[in-house]
Amino acid sequence: NDEGLNTGGMGTYSPAPFLTDAELESVGRQILEPWLRGCRAEGIDFRGLLYPGVMLTASGPKVLEFNARFGDPETQVYLTRLRNDLAELLLASAEGRLAGMRLEWSPEAAVCVVMASGGYPGSHAKGFPIHGLAEAGAIPGGKVFHAGTTRKDGQVLTSGGRVLGVTALGSDLRTARNRAYEAVGKICFERVHFRNDIAAKALARARIVGAALRVDSTRAGQGIAGGGAEAAPSRPSDWARPLSNCCCRSRKGRLRAAAELLSAMEIGSDRIRRSRSSWLVADVIAWRSWPITASP
Repeated sequence: NDEGLNTGGMGTYSPAPFLTDAELESVGRQILEPWLRGCRAEGIDFRGLLYPGVMLTASGPKVLEFNARFGDPETQVYLTRLRNDLAELLLASAEGRLAGMRLEWSPEAAVCVVMASGGYPGSHAKGFPIHGLAEAGAIPGGKVFHAGTTRKDGQVLTSGGRVLGVTALGSDLRTARNRAYEAVGKICFERVHFRNDIAAKALARARIVGAALRVDSTRAGQGIAGGGAEAAPSRPSDWARPLSNCCCRSRKGRLRAAAELLSAMEIGSDRIRRSRSSWLVADVIAWRSWPITASP
C-alpha cells in the first residue's frame, strides 16, 4: 500500500510505459534548464552525472532530490538497458564531448527487485550467509547487483540494509518482472524481505487501458472519456475521468463499463453496487498518485 517508513528505494522498472515524450520535455524545461542557467550564471562548468529524483503530479513534475551521482536502484535498470560503453560516455563527459554522443537503449524492459535485511530501514542484523547467487545469475537476462554485502572465509554475507538488487531483462515488462522474481526466489538469507509488487501497477494500468478499449468497442466511433468520435487516449492518465460522459448513455451501461475497468484493477464489485453515480471511477483510479518507476 506504499505505506510505512521511507526507504532508499525497494525496486524499479524501465521503461515506464505511460511516460510520454511531452512529460520528459516538461521535466527538462521546468527542472533541468533552470539548473543549467544557474550553473552558467555562477560560472560552474559541471561535468558528470546529475540524478534528479522527480515525481509526476497533477500540477506538474516535482523534485524530491538532486544528486551528482547514480541513483540506486534506478541505475540497475538503466545500465542493464544501456547499449553504449559507459566508460566512453564518462570520458566524453569529462572531455566536453558528450554532445556528440548518441545514447543507444535496448528495446527490452528491465525490472529490479531489492532484497533487504529484516528491519530495514530501521535497525537490522548483519552477517547472514547469502545462498543461491549463482542460481539467480543463471536466470535468462538476470543480473544480481551487490549493495550491502561482504565476503568472509569464502562466503558472501549481508552487511547492510539493502543487500541485493536482483535485476532481469525481458522482451516486455511482464517477462522482465517474472524473471526478476524467479531470480529472487533462488536467493535466500536469514530475515530477508522484499516487495512483491514491483512493476505490478504498471501492468495493471496496461490492463485497464485494454479494458477501457474493450468497453469502448461496444459503441464504435465513440471514446469512453467523451461522447464524440475521438481517437483513443494516448496514455493511461487520459482515462482518469469519471464515466458521466461515457459512450454508455444509461447509468446501467456506465456501471457496466466501470465494472470492466475495476475488474482490471482487481477492485471488488461491491464498490460498484454501493456507488450512487458513475463518478465512482474518480475515487478508485488515482493515476497521478501512483509511483512512476520506483517503489519506496
